[in-house]
Amino acid sequence: MKKQILKFSGITLLVVIALSSCSKKVTSRKLDGDWTVTSGVGTYVETVNGIALTDNITIDGSKFTIVDHMGETEVSEQTMTYSFDKKEGTFTRTETEIDYDTNSVPYYTFDGDEYNFDGHYSSTSIENETVEYTGNYTITGGTGEIKKNSKIVLYLAGINRSTTTSYKYFDGLTQVTNLTGFFFEKYNYNTNNYEYIPISSSSSSSSTATASSYYAQLINIESITKNEMVMNFEDTYNSGTSGFSIKMQYTLTQK
Repeated sequence: MKKQILKFSGITLLVVIALSSCSKKVTSRKLDGDWTVTSGVGTYVETVNGIALTDNITIDGSKFTIVDHMGETEVSEQTMTYSFDKKEGTFTRTETEIDYDTNSVPYYTFDGDEYNFDGHYSSTSIENETVEYTGNYTITGGTGEIKKNSKIVLYLAGINRSTTTSYKYFDGLTQVTNLTGFFFEKYNYNTNNYEYIPISSSSSSSSTATASSYYAQLINIESITKNEMVMNFEDTYNSGTSGFSIKMQYTLTQK
């Protein structure tokens, strides 16, 4: 989905942050603490068989907007933060997203012998996803401060993902509050059989993965003051006639 490109290319496992030598003022500043992305603007270009498709991205607080190459707009609620611990030499990048969806859901009932299709409900869902990328970092010179032409390297070690979803079901305009005895039909590709899952008003899942680096991303810091950083982020991947390029300018504030 398009929204995935907003997540700092979340599958990337090595990030290099270099401070630029641009004309804007860059002052010393400790990296320690929490930094929140508050705004951003940029492009995501995907190349497929030599054809470049450009999406335009804007960030305003927790509002993330993508206008794709077809002119269609997608808006989502997301937040991004970086947390650095100088003493331990560790970092955490946390991304949260709220996704709203509406569907027509077929439901089934059980008559004692078999499951039978019984109709459709309208379903609305709210999904809350949190992803944490954790690892170690180093700073050129080892001072723990950001200075002009300093360099930070992030070594990603793990990814923790958790999702909770709440559902509401409607029969016409009436909300269905008693879901006992109603089932979803789900196909199990391992057993090649249909399964029938009781309809629930909520669900949750979590996963943990380890990671090792395989390519670098570059971020040039345009300016940094007491509580604010402006950075230019660039990430490119090419494989023959296909690949992608993302170029963003982010503003981050420190808590």
